[in-house]
This record gives sequence, C-alpha cells and structure tokens, in this order.
Amino acid sequence: MSESLKASRVTRAAPVHAAVVFKPGSAHLAAYRRLLRAAEKSEGLAHAPWFETSGEDDGAAAISQALAVRPRVIIVVGGDGTVRRVAEAIAETSTHLAVLPAGTGNLFARNMGIPLSDHKRAVSIALAGKPRRIDVAEADLWNADSHRHARFLVMAGIGFDADMAAHADPKTKRRFGWLAYVRPVVRSVWKNNQQEMRLSIDGVRNRTIRAHTAIVGNCGLSTGNVSLFPSARFDDGLLDFVVMNPRTFGGWTRIWSHIMVMSVLSQTPGVDALVASMPQLKSARYAQGGTLDVHLPHPQNVQLDGDYFGKVTAMRFAVIPGALRVRVSPRRAASTLA
Repeated sequence: MSESLKASRVTRAAPVHAAVVFKPGSAHLAAYRRLLRAAEKSEGLAHAPWFETSGEDDGAAAISQALAVRPRVIIVVGGDGTVRRVAEAIAETSTHLAVLPAGTGNLFARNMGIPLSDHKRAVSIALAGKPRRIDVAEADLWNADSHRHARFLVMAGIGFDADMAAHADPKTKRRFGWLAYVRPVVRSVWKNNQQEMRLSIDGVRNRTIRAHTAIVGNCGLSTGNVSLFPSARFDDGLLDFVVMNPRTFGGWTRIWSHIMVMSVLSQTPGVDALVASMPQLKSARYAQGGTLDVHLPHPQNVQLDGDYFGKVTAMRFAVIPGALRVRVSPRRAASTLA
C-alpha cells in the first residue's frame, strides 16, 4: 500500500471537531447554517458535515452517520425530540452535545440557558462552550407483551400530559409553537378523566391513587416557560415527580395558581426552602427519588420529551447521574443547572 493511500485513509478516519444533525424544516435553519460556517471560518475550524434526519427512522440514520465521523461534539438543530434522540445515542460517551434551538417548545435549551433568539450566541456556545455533565433519565415501558427502553432529558408524562403530545396538530405546532397544546389541554381538563395508578418511589412508599396525570421531571421548566419543578436540577442525581388529581375545575385552578406562585419563587434565592414552606395541595403531590415505578390497570398514553410513545400499562423511570456532556456558556458551566 502506498504512503499516499495510507495518509488518505488516516485523514478520512481522523475525528472532526463537530457534526451537525438537523431536522428539515426547522426554524432558523438557514441562519444557523450561515452563522456556523462564519464562526468555523473565523476560528480556523473545518466545516462540520450536516446530516438530515428522516421521519421514517426517527433520525437514526443521520445520527449514525454523524457518529461515524467521530466528532468531538454533535450539534443538534431542532427541537426537544431530535435532541432527545441524539442524547440517547451519545449518553455515557465522551462526545459532547450542543443545541441550536429550532423546535416548538425548546424546553431543553431553556433549562440549559441556551439562547433561543440570539442565534450567534447559541452558535458560539455550540462551538466553544464549556462541557457540563448532566443527568440523563431513562424509561422502561411495558404494554401486554411489548417492552421499550428509551432515554430522555426533560420530562415524561402519563395521562393528560401525554394526551397533549398525542393530540397536538403538527401544522399548528409549526405555526404557533407551544400554543398548539391549548386545545388538547382544554379538552383533557374538561373531561377530567382520572385513572388508578400504583406508584413506588425508590422501591418503597407503594401507594395506589386515582390521578388525572403524572409527570416525571429531570429539570424544572415546562411548556410555556412555567416552573413546574422549582427545586429540580439537571445534575442532582434525582428525578422529580408530581401527580395531579383535581376533582373539579376549581381544583385545576388551584393547581395552576400554585404552579404560578412556584414559578415566581423559582427566580428567588433560597427557592428550595421557600417551596418547602408552601402549603401542600391535596390535588398535586410532589416527590423526589432515583426511581419511580408506575403500574396501571388500563393502558394510558405516555410521552418522553414531547415524543408520543403510545399506550402502556407499566413504567419504570430511573436516572443516570452525569451521563451526558452538554456545551453551555462558561457562566452556566460554573453554576448549578436548573
């Protein structure tokens, strides 16, 4: 084999600084491409290859192609669903994750402090931000004889929360963002369907309740920039849980008021102590733990980071501490991530 051919093969196999996985039709796609190219040229970096996801395989081929070039960082241009699928592939590896927000809710980017409107700043963080280790949540989902295992970063929902993901219209989501969830929310609240759930946290505290919805959070901010879990942290090795079981429309009003107050408190120093001192609602019970087991007598919808995963009868949620390296601003890298 000639020396030139050997060198060529070494060059092709050498890792690149970055690879980009993007969802076609994402918001600001052209702007991100232009800004990334300009920043790479300014920093003397090779242009990152771009890999387009396909709905036929949930982006699996694009992610596989991106990993094949052995990048130090995979930059995701898309929403929470695309971010989740890339994170699932690179968790517990040395590959970094960077995000250029271009989805409906962009909850992961919001919680990580990645700017949504300052695209140039977001690109700068993606290329030169500091890596921060965060927890990754995982879910085992059962229904009849089927079993699925998946990982997520933001939140999982059972019942009402998952109904939003199942019934939100894709066209409305693209046009109006998170407001597309208003109609399925109103419909679900009006029906106020409650189902029996058997819950176990960290293998103890077995309890059977009737609930409208249950949410598992790896972080605090939810849809509409609402702080659903003010004490949640991306790097505390814990998952946060809330089970909601209002019996009337007034019960939903009290829950909403409670969440709004907690959202205000989340901006206040010493939030954990303030939240702990608040009176607890009987219709919204909060808890923390490393694992949550849920058993349902009848199949219910479930969603992970906005992706609908169908109906299930049993679930196990767990946390993998520090499993993912995410590029954030230097200030965020030195502070606790909410």
